Amino acid sequence: MPTTYRKTDTQIRAKVSEPFIIELEGNPTTGYQWHLTLDESQVKLLDQQYQTTGSGFGGGGLERFVFQPVKRGKTSIHATYKRQWETTSLEQQDFLVHISD
Repeated sequence: MPTTYRKTDTQIRAKVSEPFIIELEGNPTTGYQWHLTLDESQVKLLDQQYQTTGSGFGGGGLERFVFQPVKRGKTSIHATYKRQWETTSLEQQDFLVHISD
């Protein structure tokens, strides 16, 4: 089972070829989504899912991102929470990923 990290987990320890998950709270019904910037030579995004946690239409939930570490080293994943058409973000989050063999 992959390790799951959340917003408060800014330091991620991972091993090459062992997937990990980052979960971030979101609500795509408002038009906001998490957009990621990452170095795909170090870590690849395998999957992205949304799971509602609130009740009723328009409730919030969690965006789950599944990553595969590719090679040993350090890299970062930068996440911005914004609408596709906007240039400024409502929220930002950085994760430092330490990848070992």
